[in-house]
Amino acid sequence: MSLTGAIRFGSLLSQLTPSEVHTFLSTLIDQQSNLVLTALFNYLQREPVIAKSFNNLAADIQKSRRQRTPPPQRNKRTLDTIPVELIGNIASYLPQASYFSLCRTNRIVYISCNTPNQLQHINLMKTDDYSRIALEHYPSVVSLSLNLSNFQKLQRPRGNQKVLSKLKFLNLTVQHMSFDSFSHFMSTNFIDLRQVTRLQCDDVLFQTELFAQFLTEFSKLEYLEAYGNIDIPQICNLLAPLKGIRMYPGFELQRDMIHTLGHNWEYMQFIDRESIDYNLSAVDFGKLEQLNTFRVSSKSLCDLLQSAVHLKKVRLIQPDMNCQETEHALANILERCHEVQYVEVSETQKPAENSEDDHANEQLCYAALNGIERRRLSDEASATQQFAYSYSKQIGVERAGGGCVDGIERGVFRTKHQQRNRLHIHIQSRLELNAPVVDAWVFRIGRIVNWLQSSQTQHFMLRWSNEGTTDDQKRSVVQKLTDVSSEISVYAADCSFVITNKHCNINGFAEKWKF
Repeated sequence: MSLTGAIRFGSLLSQLTPSEVHTFLSTLIDQQSNLVLTALFNYLQREPVIAKSFNNLAADIQKSRRQRTPPPQRNKRTLDTIPVELIGNIASYLPQASYFSLCRTNRIVYISCNTPNQLQHINLMKTDDYSRIALEHYPSVVSLSLNLSNFQKLQRPRGNQKVLSKLKFLNLTVQHMSFDSFSHFMSTNFIDLRQVTRLQCDDVLFQTELFAQFLTEFSKLEYLEAYGNIDIPQICNLLAPLKGIRMYPGFELQRDMIHTLGHNWEYMQFIDRESIDYNLSAVDFGKLEQLNTFRVSSKSLCDLLQSAVHLKKVRLIQPDMNCQETEHALANILERCHEVQYVEVSETQKPAENSEDDHANEQLCYAALNGIERRRLSDEASATQQFAYSYSKQIGVERAGGGCVDGIERGVFRTKHQQRNRLHIHIQSRLELNAPVVDAWVFRIGRIVNWLQSSQTQHFMLRWSNEGTTDDQKRSVVQKLTDVSSEISVYAADCSFVITNKHCNINGFAEKWKF
C-alpha cells in the first residue's frame, strides 16, 4: 500500500464509531481471516509482552470449548423414542382392540406393551375360539368377561397356578344355558378370585348349593349382579357383607331381601309394585349412596328418604307419580340429601287424582302438549270438551315437563346457600318441541340456571334429553337457551341439550355407577 493509501485508510478508520469499528473488524475477519491472523502474527513477533497475553486468551477459549455442552439435536421425537415403561403404562388405559392394534405398530412398541403385558380389560364374550388364549400372559388384567361354555377351551397355566391376581371385576355368562358349564368352571377354575370386588352372572343356571360354594371363593366381594334361579334365603348369610346387589328375585323376595340386607347397602336397585307394602321406613339406609329406581311410588321414595340422607346419585326412571308428587319428591331429594351430586328423572305421565271430568281434561292437556290439533278431535265432541281442549292447551304448555322442572327449581332455590362442589341434573322427556313448548321449557330452565348461578355450587350441569329432536329444533333450542345468561355454556349432543357454568369440569356422559 502506498503512503497516500495508508493515510487515507487511517483517516477513514478514525471517523468510525466504536460499534462501526466492531462491525468492520467482524466483517474483515469473516472475509479475510487468514490475512488478519498473519498480520497479527507478524506484529506479535516484535511485541513479546503483548504476545503472552494473546496466548493466554487463545488458551482460555480452547478450555471453554472442551467444557461446552453440545447443542441439543433437533431430531423429531417418534413414538418408539418414548421410554419403554411409559409406552406400556399409556397403553394399559386402551380398550382391548386398540391395545392389540398399538402392539402391531413396530417392534419397540410391541416390546413395551408386552414386558410385561399391561392390558387391563379383557372381553371374550364375542370370541368363539378360546383355544389360543392363555390368561397367564395378562398379569395386569382387572376386568374379565367370558363365556363359561368355552371356559374349558382356554389354555391352562403351567403348574396349575392361579392367574389374574389383580382381577377386580368378573362377568360370567353362558351362551347355551346349562348346569354343566358352571359346574365345570367350579371344578377346573384357575382364576384367582381373592381380589374380586364385583361379580356379574348373566343367564347362568346353577344350583344354589354350588353357587353358595362359589361365593366362598370371593374374600373381598362387595357387589353382586346375578340373574338366575337362586334361592336367596338359602344364601342370605353370604350376601350380608355385600354393599350392593342387583337381582330380580320377584317382588316379595325383593322386599324380604331389602329388609334383611338393605341396611348395609351403598347401592340399591328398586323396582316398585303398588300391590306390595315395602315399608321402607323400617330400614336404615344410612349407608346408601346410589339409588336406581323404576316406577317408584311417592310413598316408597318418601319412606326411603327418611334415612337415606347420604345419597350421592339418584335415578328415577318412569316414576309412578303425578306432577305434584314428582315436584315434591325432587325438591325433597335436593333438600334432604346434602351430598347429592347427580339426579336423573324421566318425565312422569301419570295424571293427578282428579274427578272424571278433570281427568278427561288432563288427557286433553297431554294431547295438546304433544301437538294434536283441534281438528283431530271428534266432530261429535261436546261443547264442554271443546272448551276444555282450548283451556287445556294453554295448561299443557305451562305444564311442559310435568313436575320435574318445578321440583328441581324448588329444591335448588331452597338449597342455594348450601355449598356443593358439583351438581349434575338430567331430565328425560318425550315432547313434541313446538314453539310454545320450547318457550315454556326455556323459561323454566332459565329460572333453574338463575338459582344455580346464585347458589354456592362450584360446578353445575343441567342436561335435558328429548327423544326425536330434529336438527332445526336443536339449533332453535340452543339459541334460546344461550340467551338465558352470558355466564353459561350451551351445546347440543345427540338428543340432549347441555347447560353448564363456565369452567365446569363435569363429564355429563360418563357418570360412574357401582353397577
